Amino acid sequence: MACSRPELGYLVHQCARFSLDPKVEHGKAIMWIGKCLLATRDKGIIMTTNDSESFKVSVDANFCGNWDQSEAAEDADTARLMHGFLISYAGCPLMWKSNMQTEIALSSTESEVIGLSEALRM
Repeated sequence: MACSRPELGYLVHQCARFSLDPKVEHGKAIMWIGKCLLATRDKGIIMTTNDSESFKVSVDANFCGNWDQSEAAEDADTARLMHGFLISYAGCPLMWKSNMQTEIALSSTESEVIGLSEALRM
């Protein structure tokens, strides 16, 4: 997933979060991921370069996108932030990562800065 199927990274991460206490929905999600992999087994990533040879860092953060007021008392993870980044050179992706932030951000701008800080430390 990390090297050849980055589009499934978020889905696999979400399923892995619940590996200690899986529910029926998680089993259905894993089956869906398996069907997606089976249906696209002959697909791949085509990496090409462009004329501008420079590094580019792209970051996206999710500011409390999983927060659910009805579950917040039982599950503190619903308020944790997700972020991901992509580092590319000459248009070719070199490294990408998606994970939950360990810091608490008070705004979407702050969560983006935390994601950018983690990307630049790679």
